[in-house]
Amino acid sequence: MKTIYKPLLLLLLLAGCSKGDVDVYKQGLTSPISSSIITPGTTVNVWQLSAIKVNDVDQTLTTQQSTFKITFNADGRYADSDGVIGNWLIPTSDSLQINQTNLPTPITIRFKIKLRTTTTLALTQTSNNKITDLIYEAK
Repeated sequence: MKTIYKPLLLLLLLAGCSKGDVDVYKQGLTSPISSSIITPGTTVNVWQLSAIKVNDVDQTLTTQQSTFKITFNADGRYADSDGVIGNWLIPTSDSLQINQTNLPTPITIRFKIKLRTTTTLALTQTSNNKITDLIYEAK
């Protein structure tokens, strides 16, 4: 998978949240959700890509995309299953920034956090007039 598209791998497939889940829309984006990227009481969260939607059109995942995983460590480190490493941070309550540092040219990718539950992480990125929704499932 091309590096530029790795973080662009998620679809908004969620029907709702269970008790204790963090839904940034229901909270009105008023409470910080940085701790929700890492489940309380853990030091690492692994998320596997489960769906992609581009401009509201469902995309069929390739074999490589369907096995793509991202890992967030509580200390701010990031890694993915393609071998890209770096760091992550939550600059605002509804956004995620991933800095991929081991590439020939390091890049920063910014996402809007659409939803984070105990089992699902939904992110959106807009680039080149395309809105890409990515859905990851907890592993």
